[in-house]
Amino acid sequence: MTKKHRLSHLRPRPSADQPEAYPSPEERQRIVARRDQLMRELIHATIVTPNDHTKIDRLIARYGADEVQTVAASLRGPHPPFINESPYLYRDYRQTFARFGGDRPFLTKKEYETLMWEFSKLLAVREFKEVLRRPPGERETELRDLLLKDAFSWPDIMPPAPPPHPPDYAAPPAGHYDDPVQTLLTWGPDRDERRYADYARYGPWRRAVSDLLRMALDPGLLNGWPGESAGWASLHALELLGHIGDAAAGPPLFALLDCENDWLSDRLPDVWGQMGRGAEGFLWECLDDRQQPAEKREVALAGLQAIALKYPARRPPITEGLIARLQAAPVEEQEVNAYLVHVLDEIHAPEARAAIRAAFEAGKVDTTIIGPEDME
Repeated sequence: MTKKHRLSHLRPRPSADQPEAYPSPEERQRIVARRDQLMRELIHATIVTPNDHTKIDRLIARYGADEVQTVAASLRGPHPPFINESPYLYRDYRQTFARFGGDRPFLTKKEYETLMWEFSKLLAVREFKEVLRRPPGERETELRDLLLKDAFSWPDIMPPAPPPHPPDYAAPPAGHYDDPVQTLLTWGPDRDERRYADYARYGPWRRAVSDLLRMALDPGLLNGWPGESAGWASLHALELLGHIGDAAAGPPLFALLDCENDWLSDRLPDVWGQMGRGAEGFLWECLDDRQQPAEKREVALAGLQAIALKYPARRPPITEGLIARLQAAPVEEQEVNAYLVHVLDEIHAPEARAAIRAAFEAGKVDTTIIGPEDME
């Protein structure tokens, strides 16, 4: 597990209004290259030598405070979850495509992951295995554009380019929804925690749980065109289910893990976490069912973690249950055991130290996922 380093000493800058004019394509290319170099230097200054704050001052003097803030914001996060990160990464691509996709082809999740792996290998060879730094080759440049890898630099320098719905894009027909749920079809790609919390307090929304669940799992919306607002309605329905907190809606949501182009299931632990104690029963049941896929059991673990962190009164019994399961876990389940250890670490459970140490000594834990040196 890689612990996250935070740039807490750099104050976040308020988001800027959309500029009246954007740089020319040539100037944008220069700004992106400069920000790319700044990111390398900022990573070195804050992670490799985190206690040398004079390096930040030198970067501000060289690049300017606004540029350092722009790049620092992308390093601060948000970051993918440790458990089940692929939906997060694909949703990030999907959201970027919705804003800047233009005439680029829209990638399925499998295509995105395949091309991302190819891009990462090309980048790694050029950055780390070659003695002399050289500019990116033609294929790396092509993939960088197709995967929208420079998008962290774009909001203030690149005009939005929403992708038009191509005539050959196919998705199942979406279901029909009445008020108030149909309004979610217009909200677009941005999450808004305050709006979710406000709406969830009102009776019409609390009585609409069945429609929200149907929308969250609607294949026509889950596979909807990301450049259109309706293609994001399932996200908003899922978030509202969490804020409403009806745990009866929790178990059906496991179905999101089975979606071919899954871009939502990383949100499940937080949604279940908001449901609180009522969600614990089905999460323990899933975790204890060794016939379930490891991925599903690991997401259930993350849900228990979310409950323990959100509701401190639930932390002791959840910790006790996790310790008991780690002690009884077979050696053959090293992957699930590794994530179990991770969750105990994340909920700050010193009472679990002896059980964790014993699990490592018994060879129960996949140390490529988490090792003793990764523990807090």
